[in-house]
Formats: sequence, C-alpha cells, structure tokens
Amino acid sequence: MYSNMQEFVEGYGWESGVTASLLDNLTQESLSVKKADGHNTLGELAYHVATSPAMMMREIKWDMPERGWAPTGEVNLEELRANYRADVEAIKAKAATLSEDELNEVHHVFGMMDWKAKQMFGALVCHEIHHRGQLSVLMRQAGLVVPSIYGPNYEETQEYLKQMQQG
Repeated sequence: MYSNMQEFVEGYGWESGVTASLLDNLTQESLSVKKADGHNTLGELAYHVATSPAMMMREIKWDMPERGWAPTGEVNLEELRANYRADVEAIKAKAATLSEDELNEVHHVFGMMDWKAKQMFGALVCHEIHHRGQLSVLMRQAGLVVPSIYGPNYEETQEYLKQMQQG
C-alpha cells in the first residue's frame, strides 16, 4: 500500500480530508437518523469514525487522547470535528518521524492479533474508508449532501449532465 511513511502521511492526509468534509456536512438534526431499529445512528457512526484513529494508534502504544467508544448523550459536532482534525495531525506528525525499527515493532492489537506497527497504518486507512461509505449512505438517508469522494457526487454529476445537454 505505502512504500514509505511519507506516502502514508500524504495519502492519509488526503483520505482524512475527505472524511473531514463528510463530518463538516453533518447537521445536529441529522445525527439521530439510523437505517433501522437496533442499528447505529448517524451520530454514533460519526463518533466512531472520528474517534477511531486515536484509538487505533493507542493499540500500537502511541500517546493519543482517549475519547471513549460511544457517545453519551448528544454529540457535539464542533468538538467532534476539531478532535478528529487534531488527532489526524498528531498521527501524521508522529508517523513522519518513525524509524524502521519502530515501524517493525510487533504489538498485540485489539486483544487478538500480533501486528507490526506499520500494519496499523494500512488498517487505519481501510477502516476509515469502510465506515466513510456507511456514513455517506446514512447522510443521504438524512437528506444531506455527500461531498465528492473519489469523483463527483450526485449533485455535481447532475449539473455536469445538464450542462452537456445545453451544449
């Protein structure tokens, strides 16, 4: 996936920017939307997406903030967005300084696997992309605009098609 940490820092910078744009499009009213009874709300999923980077890095013994697993009460969107951005910046800054020995250090993660620290970086990005897809679906169900991710979103595509028809 990444041949060096600079590639990770750049790639994660782009991916986390996309995630931040989704978080930016959430509204307080949308946070209670859920697929069905018994499923997570949009707010619970957003909280998970935003707090997982720090949690995952704690698994490889990084000093990152503990923000809990699930929100209690209302999710404070401004705080959630700010914490996510701060955690991402801290991860990118530390990742850029790691030695080969630190990257190859093995950690027992999630109570079940032994991974080299560098494996966590790929898992971090894949985990975020996975849940970002779920987040975008729930955002559509809540009537929110989903920003472009790997290409134009629905609204941008419709505008492009309209312009093509007009010549």
